[in-house]
Amino acid sequence: MRLAQASSRLSARHQAATAPRATHTVVPDPTCTAPLPLAAQVFNGRAGPASDVFSFGVLTWHVTTGQLPYEDINPFAVMLAVSKGELSLDWPSGVPKPLRRLGRLCTQHDPKLRPTFTQIVSALLKLDAKLRKTVAEATPGGASGKAAAGGSSRGWRKGF
Repeated sequence: MRLAQASSRLSARHQAATAPRATHTVVPDPTCTAPLPLAAQVFNGRAGPASDVFSFGVLTWHVTTGQLPYEDINPFAVMLAVSKGELSLDWPSGVPKPLRRLGRLCTQHDPKLRPTFTQIVSALLKLDAKLRKTVAEATPGGASGKAAAGGSSRGWRKGF
């Protein structure tokens, strides 16, 4: 009997421990979340599309550099500095200039100055077309012009 009760309790504990849980965090916990990808508005309780754009900019930096942003700084210090607009990412010169420019725009402290995702997609399509054209021109016997570049798209900033 005792073995059956113990087995039943263990089974109940296992089910409770492995059951999916819904969590709703208003303020991110820096011990569980990388704080820099979160815009200042998130720390101040005003998340929205502009804070998602900020996170996209930080993710772009991470993907292009292969590094974690400010990994050697205490997460609480990063949260405070980001909320005050005191930290910015250094974009290496090896990252294509249009992508660096877009990343800097996405991670601006003032959310009103950040592009929208529609503008980001447009800029990325333009960069993609430019890169495809460059590769096609550099490839012997490659396609040329718009066909290789996948057509044209409009950038959202002049000269982007």
